[in-house]
Amino acid sequence: MKSKPERKWFTLPCYWTVIGFALILSGGPLKAQDTGTSGKALTKVSTALSARVQSAIEADGPRLIEIYKDIHANPELAFMEQRTAGIVAKELSALGYEVKTGIGKTGVVGILRNGLGPVVMYRADMDAVPVEEGTGLPYASKVKTTREDGIDVPVAHLCGHDAHTTWMLGVAKAMAGAKDAWSGTLIMVGQPAEEVVRGAKAMVDDGLYTKLGVPVPNFLIAQHTAPVPVGTIISAGGPRMAGSDKLNVIFRGIGGQGGMPHLAKDLVIMAAAAIMEYQVIVARAIDPAESAVLTVGAIQAGTAHNIIPDRALLKIGLRSFKPQVRDLMFKGIRNINESIARAYNLPDNLMPIMEIVPGSVPPLVNDTPRSRG
Repeated sequence: MKSKPERKWFTLPCYWTVIGFALILSGGPLKAQDTGTSGKALTKVSTALSARVQSAIEADGPRLIEIYKDIHANPELAFMEQRTAGIVAKELSALGYEVKTGIGKTGVVGILRNGLGPVVMYRADMDAVPVEEGTGLPYASKVKTTREDGIDVPVAHLCGHDAHTTWMLGVAKAMAGAKDAWSGTLIMVGQPAEEVVRGAKAMVDDGLYTKLGVPVPNFLIAQHTAPVPVGTIISAGGPRMAGSDKLNVIFRGIGGQGGMPHLAKDLVIMAAAAIMEYQVIVARAIDPAESAVLTVGAIQAGTAHNIIPDRALLKIGLRSFKPQVRDLMFKGIRNINESIARAYNLPDNLMPIMEIVPGSVPPLVNDTPRSRG
């Protein structure tokens, strides 16, 4: 990994986003059908405007790099993004945006009104993940914090949200500097808690479009980093990203002394057997032409070397594009859990428990005309 972030990591995504906004907000091919306005559809940005935007974003590169390094070195977990939200609010305010803070606890919105035209919203997520960074970068995170469940964890930006937030601030500045080239309303959203899939709903439930009066967008745009060459753009209509579910599976047994396992019901063995059997669901129960992912991300059981615990927790992540594939995974997990418990002769009152963690989301399906436009 490079020890120094390259300017193009930030300038290229900002440039292409601004060009897209310019098409929408300057009479683009979707403008009339979505907002009732008239006028000739704009299908490309002028060479002069393109050069002007590129020059402005290139000049902003050093600032974006410093913002990125700051956010990267100071990550915050879901609903704890106070410092990051403060950076977003400060930068947007300095650019002349009408800023609203504390939405859904830590969400931030910046509104730039510039005459009649479409309402375009740009969303960037701000939260990090509870993982220790091992990059060795000079600006690597050394942050540790206490999670909602009381567990102390390291924190790092390993899912790209530091870059997403930086891109948004770059786009915000470029658009504010080119107000003579577009008309409409631009809304920048710093969203909390994407990783736990609760932040967007929290902002809406907190009155984003009602008591806070944020305009409802005609277009809502977001981007995500990916392990592809810098400058690559992947955008098309239809399903683009899988739906997501999180499950807790709790195996319950009968604890005991490790030297007398015959007097216990060893749920660690049961949980281990279940994990191996889960792999068969995707490998053999689901059509190879379909996409599905089943990941056991955490196993929690016991505290001592020679004691058989009476409880084991498996944290499972599922990804799927189709409801029938999702249903197959749920059914397969449930059947495997119960069959293993029965094989170990557990009574009905100790059958495994399967809980769906709040925050399931359906697949991302891009609107085809907008994606082509």
